[in-house]
Amino acid sequence: MLKLFLLLILWFPSIFSQPGDLNNKFLLARSYEQAGDLKKACEIYEDVYAKQPDNLQFFSSLNNIYVLLKNYDGSVKLLKSRIEKTPADVSLYGLLGVTYFLSGSEREAEQVWENAASKFNNDAFLRTLAGYALNVRAFDIAIKMFQKAKISTTNQVFYAFELANLYSITMQYKNAAEELAFVVIRDPAQIFNVESRIYPYLSKPDALNSFISVFEKNNPEQNMNFAHLLGILYTEAKQYDDAFNTYKLLDEVQKQQGNELLNFAQRVQNSGDINTALKVYDYLLANYTSSPMVSSIKLSYAKTLEASLESNFLANNDLWKPVYRIQSLDQPGYLRLIESYMEIINLYPNSESAIEAILRIALIYDKRLKMYPEAEKNYSMITKNYPMSRFYLDAVLNHGILAIKKGDINDAETLFDNTFLITNNSNPNFYQIKYYRALCYFYKSDIISARTILDSLSKKINDNIANDALELLVVFNSSLNDSINLLRLADIEFRIFMEDFDNALNGLLEISNSTPSFLLRDYVNFRIAELLTANDDYNKAVQTLQLTLENNPENIYSDKILFFMSEIFEYGLKDYSKATSSLEKLLMNYPDSIYSEKCREKILQLKRKTS
Repeated sequence: MLKLFLLLILWFPSIFSQPGDLNNKFLLARSYEQAGDLKKACEIYEDVYAKQPDNLQFFSSLNNIYVLLKNYDGSVKLLKSRIEKTPADVSLYGLLGVTYFLSGSEREAEQVWENAASKFNNDAFLRTLAGYALNVRAFDIAIKMFQKAKISTTNQVFYAFELANLYSITMQYKNAAEELAFVVIRDPAQIFNVESRIYPYLSKPDALNSFISVFEKNNPEQNMNFAHLLGILYTEAKQYDDAFNTYKLLDEVQKQQGNELLNFAQRVQNSGDINTALKVYDYLLANYTSSPMVSSIKLSYAKTLEASLESNFLANNDLWKPVYRIQSLDQPGYLRLIESYMEIINLYPNSESAIEAILRIALIYDKRLKMYPEAEKNYSMITKNYPMSRFYLDAVLNHGILAIKKGDINDAETLFDNTFLITNNSNPNFYQIKYYRALCYFYKSDIISARTILDSLSKKINDNIANDALELLVVFNSSLNDSINLLRLADIEFRIFMEDFDNALNGLLEISNSTPSFLLRDYVNFRIAELLTANDDYNKAVQTLQLTLENNPENIYSDKILFFMSEIFEYGLKDYSKATSSLEKLLMNYPDSIYSEKCREKILQLKRKTS
């Protein structure tokens, strides 16, 4: 379209020869500018401006083209002539300063803006001048403008926020803190706006220390707004004793009945400092016995104590293994934890807090202490008495899993089948229950019923249960011509569930040696490697996996095998070089694997370990 327009100009030059046709010439100049022919555009802009110098659009376009061509002398001359005609137009001084600044004459730019600031000593005009300075990142000059504007205006809070932002950009954090402190003092209702302005800088140690030092000078013992901000800053700086004392003060003065301290304890726990969180909970339990928050405090305390025990458990057990044996456990600690949960149950019977406490007790007896009768008793309390609780399906799921583990498949089926009457199945536990119901059918050699449930679960998108269901379906479908070994596998998987690893291992070896199905053999060999790993026989596990890959290059579990091998090398054999090699091979051969993202993360972690 542009080319056609230009051709018309060439063929019919008389079109623009008529007086008063400046607008068309102006449009032509703009077309040249858009096409990148700045010099030709400039010639036409100069022509139209010379003929109509009062036209603001012509003036603006000519100045812009001078700047684009870096003809700064032309821009300065143009702007100065314009200023002589309209000395009250503050924008002209702003533009003149920009031209000087872009030309490298920063001192002249500053002088122009400062003179204009003295002439137009009004906060609106000063804000306009600061805007021009900011457009060319002349932050120090913009700061001076906002400082002047802050003095001359009644809206000082606005300019304090602007100055705080500019000081932060230029890493003058102490000055930024001073401005925000000014806002808090001048307009206490802005406290949450100030808080939001602080958060982006909490990860910068220099900023954090500057904000703390400034706010500490503003009487936080009397001004609770500064105490509130300091509590956040102390926590982020991990000055937990100072934060603890600050939140004690806040809670007492504002009569929060423990709420401030409870929130502080939860933030500290989330940051990983469980011991400090427990210290705060101990204080709350000793000093806020009549608080309406006491049930939440007690439950949070128990959960934090459990998190502390779990941290020790994770440190002493190989949870990277798909199948593992519990190695060590702080049994007295878990019994103390049960006492804490029992106290909640006794104080607040039939409440959701009490029901959750019952579930936590059941899980501790089940998963940690292996005191199964006590676990069953607590699961049953929920499944029989609280079917409307949000913890009901958790209790059913774990109670059913425990029943399977004990070998009571019929009991598990009864528990699971009762949940299928529930019409609202949005809870993710509902699908896990269906999966374990399918396993019950499988363990009882009812492959058809198991396949029906697994098939429905496999159609769920982006769900771990769907992946598990699909994997088992593949095993079923690949073993249609080997029903004997498939039924044998059902019995073996049942034994693994019951933690009878030794007998299960022998059975898997028999299937591996006898099945004609490559896929079933690959699946079984992977399970063999998992059980060998559970027994700490890492070298044999690796050999099994390597042999599986060699015997069947088309193994559908290849990426899973390589990832598992890397885990064994890393955590079991402590051979980080071979662990990295396995991951790199996985990425090279299977770039679209579901393990790809994990691979990249783990390769970086392994390189840090070896560097």
